[in-house]
Amino acid sequence: MDKGLITQLQILKLSNIKPNFSELARLYDLDRRTVKRYYMEDRKRSGLGWGVFF
Repeated sequence: MDKGLITQLQILKLSNIKPNFSELARLYDLDRRTVKRYYMEDRKRSGLGWGVFF
């Protein structure tokens, strides 16, 4: 995993901003689905996944 991408995703999460996965994918030369997977994995680890709401 790219630490720069992970840091940027954490900053966006703390700011309550939904990331533009396509833009981040272009910046880090990754697939947008990979960026989304990193974002969702971080949400699961922090306890902010969908299971909290149901």
